[in-house]
Amino acid sequence: MPKIKIGITGEFQNGKSLLVNCLLKRRIATVGRGDATTHSIVNYLYVEDVKDAPKAYQAADSIGRHLDGCRIGFDAGGSDRKVSAVKDGEVLYSEEVLWLPKVNSNPDY
Repeated sequence: MPKIKIGITGEFQNGKSLLVNCLLKRRIATVGRGDATTHSIVNYLYVEDVKDAPKAYQAADSIGRHLDGCRIGFDAGGSDRKVSAVKDGEVLYSEEVLWLPKVNSNPDY
């Protein structure tokens, strides 16, 4: 079976862990209310047989809140698309464009 990596990202408290649990049809991701429940990068690995699973390892890496350096963000939603460029915490470019790909059948839209 080929290895496939899927990333699920988003704002705090928007149901990413709940989505993981629903997709896998079991509760493996912690779901909660209030402060951010999953505040670090979490990796899950699916194996057909438990004997193929790697040994347990847990490490937490703080993510976000780093404003030094250059960053580019892109979000293609169902109703708009956004792009931003930031350097050392200063916004250099930011644009939000109305975009309705779901209701437009033209692939060149």
